Amino acid sequence: MINERISNISFGLGTITSIENNYIHVVFDNKDYGEKIFNYPESFDKFLKFEDKALQTKVTAEIKVIHAKAEEDRKLKEAKKDQIIAAKVKAKEVHEEKVELAKKRKTAAKSKATKATKAAKAEKLAEAAEAAKLVNEAKSAEEAATVVESTESTKE
Repeated sequence: MINERISNISFGLGTITSIENNYIHVVFDNKDYGEKIFNYPESFDKFLKFEDKALQTKVTAEIKVIHAKAEEDRKLKEAKKDQIIAAKVKAKEVHEEKVELAKKRKTAAKSKATKATKAAKAEKLAEAAEAAKLVNEAKSAEEAATVVESTESTKE
């Protein structure tokens, strides 16, 4: 590609003088512009054009491959991002399910404790009622005994 002629939309016609890595050096015919350095092949996408049609076709194909690769990379990054988002959403759902389960367990434990407390209170009330009944029976027995004693003492 060295010594190939190119045209630039701003600087006019020029000649490629060297290629280093992904850069081409171009000396323009108009001495006011001197030598300029451009990215290769990206500059041929917008700024530069080979005068040789075969080289232009070749560089256009290279650019298409670069664009296709960039689009593929973009889609892969987007897919990875979507996977990360989906994983975060799933993790949040699992966390919320665990929190809900813990709340249900806590509610069930409270309910069980409340039932046990109510059962214990009912048992105490039943015991108190039984005790009251016994006390009443004892009072009735005492009263009956007093009545019997007073009846016997009046007979004597």
